[in-house]
Amino acid sequence: MVIDSSWLLVAHTVATFVMVGIIWFVQVVHYPMFALVGVREFPAWEHRNTRQTTWVVGPAMLVELVSAAGLLMLRADRLAAAGAVLLAIIWASTALLQVPAHTRLEQGFDAVVHRRLVQTNWIRTVCWTARGVVGPCGSRPSASPDACRRGVTSRAGRRGEPARLAGPAAPMGNVGSPHPSRSERRYHRLMSGVHAAGLVTLVVASSAAHFADARSLFEEYAAQLGVELCFQGFSAELAVLPEMYGAPAGRLLLAVRGGQILGCIGIRPVKSAPDACEMKRLYVREAARGTALGRRLAEASMAAGRELGYRRMVLDTLATMTAARALYAHLGFVDRTAYYDNPTAGVSSLERVL
Repeated sequence: MVIDSSWLLVAHTVATFVMVGIIWFVQVVHYPMFALVGVREFPAWEHRNTRQTTWVVGPAMLVELVSAAGLLMLRADRLAAAGAVLLAIIWASTALLQVPAHTRLEQGFDAVVHRRLVQTNWIRTVCWTARGVVGPCGSRPSASPDACRRGVTSRAGRRGEPARLAGPAAPMGNVGSPHPSRSERRYHRLMSGVHAAGLVTLVVASSAAHFADARSLFEEYAAQLGVELCFQGFSAELAVLPEMYGAPAGRLLLAVRGGQILGCIGIRPVKSAPDACEMKRLYVREAARGTALGRRLAEASMAAGRELGYRRMVLDTLATMTAARALYAHLGFVDRTAYYDNPTAGVSSLERVL
């Protein structure tokens, strides 16, 4: 089974929001009501309360911590770092302030200790609330500044800068740099340990091996399409993939899980419109269908188009490709006139502003 890397983000987001709800309940309702428990019954009540509460909040806190560490390694930017700092403050406050207060209260109710517990818990309440605001964006494995708005999980260079990767499955990032960045080194350390878990990453095609893999995917795509592509010069396209989809004006992305290529998408300039690029050859292999990988590739291509300086993106699709048409509509593409001569029946041309 193919597992998209978004599962890590989902687990982290769910755990964070669970803790946001719990901490506000604790702050506003639970802790203040400690004073209503009888003095004689309080030690036994507090002992049981502490143990049972740990079973409720412990798993969510651990899931949040572990997933935050993994996501921080995937995306080491300021927003992700801010979320990690907030989480560190939460754990420090728990260990240094709340746990000692609970330990003291197990010996008997103390109004001063109880008041201190309520007051210092605001540290965790504020920090978890802040994480609930920045967490879904700050922990997302993306490097584009507006990635949270777009849902994009990729990074690419500016127009005119060649992509240089640190290996056949290197992540998209740090374009134009001959040396891997600290975030890329963290990425490789993480990916070496999680490939077995099925995480999928996007790679900018830059080597002969990458374009050979893309050529195989393009041929599979054409075979399954059921339409002759001779009028598009498909055979000639296969022979010049680096020139057609490479820097400085194009981009070809591969979806990789471990050493397996699961899908691809390309963007290339439109000769008749210098401000437009064309989304081309979106294809996902059977093993990865149903995992939202097609949408991830499409969103990544849109992000790359923006970063290459294009203002519009166009594409064409067949009426029979209902899933693809639904995806394009969801992404904001609308019908337009044909931007090249296509004799195939049932073809629609689409466009959206980037």
